[in-house]
Amino acid sequence: MVVYLDEAGNSGCLTKNGKVSYRGDDQPLYVLAAVMPHPHEAGIMDRYRKFKERHGYGDEEMKGSDLLTKSNNAVLADFIDEFVGKCPVELCVYSKDFYLATALMQSALGPDAKSVFPIEYYSEASNLALFEQEAIDAYAEYSDNPTEEAAEKLVKRLLGKDAVREGGFFGLI
Repeated sequence: MVVYLDEAGNSGCLTKNGKVSYRGDDQPLYVLAAVMPHPHEAGIMDRYRKFKERHGYGDEEMKGSDLLTKSNNAVLADFIDEFVGKCPVELCVYSKDFYLATALMQSALGPDAKSVFPIEYYSEASNLALFEQEAIDAYAEYSDNPTEEAAEKLVKRLLGKDAVREGGFFGLI
């Protein structure tokens, strides 16, 4: 069983009102946590439900940021006592730019590119994330609102002389 706890930021469309919203904010990373209980730990969901009820959350979502307020110090202490170190937790942490770069690569090259050319695929995604923020922004805007204008902006950004690097996938197009 996998129980998804929380994520920091938005992993999907990263725009608000057609504009890239995450750049320069305090959450440039996307984090997803999953509890991976041992087979003998069947009661973890029941323990979590009781924990939420004990602190007045009931069926409401409990945000991690709620636990980091001064007024919830006792709740945080209870959470640590009840859950931290009591079951394995797996985390996936990555840059939102890199997430969008890999999404862009998959959209442009197809789903098999990363398995057929893994080194080149991730190298180019890394280059896009590090050096082509305008292309990443154009992709975020296009994925949010796939208009002809947004597509033209993205294609021009990807095929522009600054974006075409020797040895990169987009330099081969």
